[in-house]
Amino acid sequence: MSEIQIPVNYEGILWEIFSEEILQVGRFKVLLSKKHTDIDFLNLALPCHGDVVPSEEELSAIQKVFLQKGVKVKTFASFSSNDASDVPTEIFKLNRAKIPLVDERLAQEFVVEKTSNMRDFADVIKRGFKLENSFIENFQERMETANENLDSYFFIAKYRGVFCGASSYFKVPNTDDFVLMNHCILDEYRSENLGSLLFQKTIGNFYGNVYARITNLSLKDLYEKNGFQSLGKVYFKK
Repeated sequence: MSEIQIPVNYEGILWEIFSEEILQVGRFKVLLSKKHTDIDFLNLALPCHGDVVPSEEELSAIQKVFLQKGVKVKTFASFSSNDASDVPTEIFKLNRAKIPLVDERLAQEFVVEKTSNMRDFADVIKRGFKLENSFIENFQERMETANENLDSYFFIAKYRGVFCGASSYFKVPNTDDFVLMNHCILDEYRSENLGSLLFQKTIGNFYGNVYARITNLSLKDLYEKNGFQSLGKVYFKK
């Protein structure tokens, strides 16, 4: 198994706990979330092993299942793609030797606390990514599900006493590995370098490998600046 397949398999663990129905279609595991039929990434097909590129017949069978269930589909495809419509996601692994030093001046006014209040956490994520208010309830529910089923860690950050960011991770069962689920800083604080400080103050809680993925590739510089090294890209076929 190549190294990039490891965090991809870990992501599958997270997606599966959000699923209400899991079906086997050939070489693929189809995950269905009936409550969230409008959210692509909660209704998808994952290869059961290795770098499986779906054939036209397999794609047709998978799409038929999604059509029957009345949901959208993003089919996990491959570690390479020649189709411009495929959605790239970049996978990263933390190199602790490259984590930068903490800015002590900023750190004095920047407080990161663990939280179990998923409503506050969802609100900060919503504001950070400029999403609609309707996002909060569904996202809160998913994070509560993650917290109930996985060894999860949720953090809210305050700068000078005001909410400014949030971050979350889960520990992969039966390993010492961790996966970043969410990471955001509100717009008005991004010029303060608080995105980096949030990484630095949360990563210190974990002793094993830390993996992350991003679909907004404009954030790649932020991740690399904070010690993450790219393992490559994974593509989703709509």
